[in-house]
Amino acid sequence: MIKDPDPSYEDIVPRFIRYGESLDERGDWFVNIEHLAERCRDQGWRIESHAHPGFGQLVFMRSGSGTYVLEDEQKDLMSPCVVTIPKNTVHGFHYNDDSDGWVLTIDNFYLEQIVSRLPDFAWLWSESRLFSLKPKSDAAADLVSQLRNLDREIERRGVGHTLASEMILTSMFIRLVRTKERAVDQLASVADNKTLDQLKELIERHFRHEWKVKDYADVLGLSVGKLRSVTMRTTGKSPIKLVHDRIITEAKRQLIFGEMTIEQIASWLGMSSPAYFTRFFKKETGQSPSHFRTANLEN
Repeated sequence: MIKDPDPSYEDIVPRFIRYGESLDERGDWFVNIEHLAERCRDQGWRIESHAHPGFGQLVFMRSGSGTYVLEDEQKDLMSPCVVTIPKNTVHGFHYNDDSDGWVLTIDNFYLEQIVSRLPDFAWLWSESRLFSLKPKSDAAADLVSQLRNLDREIERRGVGHTLASEMILTSMFIRLVRTKERAVDQLASVADNKTLDQLKELIERHFRHEWKVKDYADVLGLSVGKLRSVTMRTTGKSPIKLVHDRIITEAKRQLIFGEMTIEQIASWLGMSSPAYFTRFFKKETGQSPSHFRTANLEN
């Protein structure tokens, strides 16, 4: 029996429900909405890298600009724009002081119920996505209206407020996926998305255990070919690429946030030797682990 992996990013990356709030401070809510400026002003407009276990977030920047840090990558933000942040995604924001908008924090159990209703919703939340909107566009105006309605609905907590909030969130998600034109034959089925979710859970548990693609396929009750077809349809990546991506993500987190040596990280990730880890990391990222660590610690 293969044991579950030891805690990974959870030991080295700050974890919050909402930024600055510990995991035991949660109130009685399934979706929380707050103004971006109210959350960020007291933080000096800097939200340092962190993660939200069990919660997804949607950030709508109505005004201002800044940068978005996703794992080790940095992206420019220019309003109006939307960022979706799935649970456990390491992220941060550096805003200019003229920025405002809304931050939604959504319980992942509740979020998954909404996502299950349309295949494109799974695409929307399969990874962190940035949607740049045109100023004064219908999409931007609709999202502002929907967020204001959601804020009022949650504040009043009237009869049927849970269902009403769910309808507003569903409408928002539809508006976002419609900003990206996707051909019908590119849409994954509900079954494909469910398989992908199950695969991701397995990868999360076993990426350090040197599982082969066949191991994952066997647990899922699929052939290797069928599993590859599913992941290519849903992500454009092969199963082994998804595993490698998760290993690299964890390696980067340890190099940026952790204190283990490169040799210790290699061993902890189940690599046969530090040299093999260095070759693997360089092949996947284009730079050595030591260079990556130095460059990110200097930033």
